[in-house]
Amino acid sequence: MTKIAKCNGKKIGPDFETLVVIAQEEEKKKKVPFTMVLKSFALIKHLVLLSIALSLAFMFFTGISLNLHNMTGNMFLNYFILTIFEVPGILFGHWSSAYFGRRLSAVFFQSLATINIIIPVFFLDSPWIVALFCSVSKMFSGATYVCIYKQTGELFPTPLRASAYGVTGVIALAASVIVPSIIAIGHDSKATPYYFLCGFVLLQTITISFLPETLGIPYPQTMKEAMVIGKDQSYFSIIYKGNLHKKRSNQTTKSDETKD
Repeated sequence: MTKIAKCNGKKIGPDFETLVVIAQEEEKKKKVPFTMVLKSFALIKHLVLLSIALSLAFMFFTGISLNLHNMTGNMFLNYFILTIFEVPGILFGHWSSAYFGRRLSAVFFQSLATINIIIPVFFLDSPWIVALFCSVSKMFSGATYVCIYKQTGELFPTPLRASAYGVTGVIALAASVIVPSIIAIGHDSKATPYYFLCGFVLLQTITISFLPETLGIPYPQTMKEAMVIGKDQSYFSIIYKGNLHKKRSNQTTKSDETKD
């Protein structure tokens, strides 16, 4: 700050250091420890569901990449095809989550990923069919990941948002450690890895269906704002851009009536 003041031709007042210390103390008071999540059942539920969903996503991505050694055909060409399909998946996920909502889009895309990853079991000797359906499945799973990534930031308050990304990411990476051992089974049975991969995406589909829809909800700034997200949503509720205003208005009215 002293250098900046000199460059601007300004002088720092005698109370500058005192003000800096006061500002630092106030900033420390604003910090919320991540253990505060444990005081809210809603936040614990969201953290557990997101950790499971991201763990299954990482296990699927790791597994489908390592399974290249078990796929027929040219390994480098298969890898290229798998990589190329990730781009439209990200674009689909970003567009769909903004219009149809995070939850609905994630469940829809992951259901398609589940269907596509089991099809190669019936065409193990056809390299092009296997590569195509594996790539399509990875594309839809990538779209799902975009939706989940958005939800993670929208379900936790500002002081805990970065920690939520970190904790769920570490858990997901730790879970993917078991994947190489599962894929190694494919050396003796080429169909087995696809059963596991199908199981991963199927369980992920079920898990993300229990997350609340966050489309149109402002980022929560406090614990109280984060704890009420999803309380007015039923399991079968469908919220998308077309009915967003109506749904949010009804939820606001119900909450006001409850307060009265």
